[in-house]
Amino acid sequence: MIEKELLTKAVEEKLTEEQFVTEISVNETNKTILVEVDADKGVSIDFCVEMTNFLHERFAEELDEYDLEVSSAGIGQPLKNVRQYQKFEGEEVEVLTADGRKLKGVLRTPSDKGFSLDVVVKIKPEGAKRKIETTQTLNFNYEEIKYTKYLIKF
Repeated sequence: MIEKELLTKAVEEKLTEEQFVTEISVNETNKTILVEVDADKGVSIDFCVEMTNFLHERFAEELDEYDLEVSSAGIGQPLKNVRQYQKFEGEEVEVLTADGRKLKGVLRTPSDKGFSLDVVVKIKPEGAKRKIETTQTLNFNYEEIKYTKYLIKF
């Protein structure tokens, strides 16, 4: 059996300042280990191979029982930690709230407690004939969110 804390410590030892862990899971039932990392400028396949080799060297006997997968955080996948929110600050994201609202907007001010989202809404000012677009800032705690995803633009 491999301890998640020891695995996490070893992974973090190999990371540079701009790299960070998004998920480490050890599934004893299926004998699988998932190590997912991200970085401010992305993670290369070469780095994932280096990390895999490093972990096999560090935990040689313990990893014999497991299938180890080291990967980068997938683009379009939900953000999993504050560091990812910080990475995508100023970018357009999709947010699904716990009450079922799906919003698109620009991610602002992520912190340990939550973040803001600038969304464009159409309002009809009193006495006006047409609706106008305006930006509204919504504030969220992470507990209010089912997921937040970076929106890919082409």
